[in-house]
Amino acid sequence: MKLIFSLTLAALGGLAAAAALAAPATAADCNAIAKASDRAICANPAAAKADADMRAAFDALIGHSTPADQKVFQNSQSAWLDDRHTDCDYADATEKPAKPAAAAKCVIDESNERGRFLSGQPDEGPGYPGIVPVMREGQGFLWSLHFADPKTPAEKLVNQAIDGNFATVHVGAIGADGSYIDPNDYSDNFDAELRYASPDIISIEVTADYLGKKPGESDEPFHYNLNVNMRTGEQLDYAEAFAPDVLPKLQKECRRQLAEYLQPAKGEAPKDVAARAKALDDAVFSFEEWSFGAKQVTLNMNPGDEDPYECHLPYTLLRKYLKPGFPLPS
Repeated sequence: MKLIFSLTLAALGGLAAAAALAAPATAADCNAIAKASDRAICANPAAAKADADMRAAFDALIGHSTPADQKVFQNSQSAWLDDRHTDCDYADATEKPAKPAAAAKCVIDESNERGRFLSGQPDEGPGYPGIVPVMREGQGFLWSLHFADPKTPAEKLVNQAIDGNFATVHVGAIGADGSYIDPNDYSDNFDAELRYASPDIISIEVTADYLGKKPGESDEPFHYNLNVNMRTGEQLDYAEAFAPDVLPKLQKECRRQLAEYLQPAKGEAPKDVAARAKALDDAVFSFEEWSFGAKQVTLNMNPGDEDPYECHLPYTLLRKYLKPGFPLPS
């Protein structure tokens, strides 16, 4: 793909990169490259493969995108490459350039993550065909996902739910050169993450924050999980999975794991502590709070935080209580 090829050549230093592509790179060739991340791609086969796989996923995405979408994806990819340079050049969290091993690991991890996103692959699970990322560009990039050509009731349900939310976000206007027209015209935040996907279940976590709200709109962030039975085309439901007497057992387990979350802060009103406990109990009952993975369900009580309070319900526990026929990931 010409865009990524040209970006990579520019990042690698033009002639040095061209020589590296034409013949096996020597240590001297790689050491002459300015960026630690690009030196890693030049010198480390695993980093080079992760970068190549990621670029192949981008090529495939561009190949079946509209011209308007192609421009957004290209701009996003260029910005992402800049971010990878910054992250991986100082990957060992010091003010000095990263050592080769740290830079290579950073390139591998970030390229693999980007490649999964570009190719519609989940964080966990074997995947499900036809899922592609969706982006909008304003003051930054907002991203979602959907089925490019939905055919089954389940695929149409996913698109109706996620596309419907994504259509409500506000995008701050930018000029033709990409500059902000009004710096106070904030874009909303929107993030749809494919946590698990298989022919049986898809689990998507959606987090949004209305920063550029219109008059009368709520500025409260919202968070939910869309969990769909891909065989029946219906959303998974708690009552479908468990008998009523199971709920207190699962609530007790989450209260045990989140004892710190339920502890009152200094000077906190008892009603606020009670509200937090009720929120946890309600989350256990609501499958909109359940994020399915390969081995466990995760309930996140403060989504978006770098250090979230989470309850994990492993499938080894849930299988003791599940009704027959519930499509739990295996």
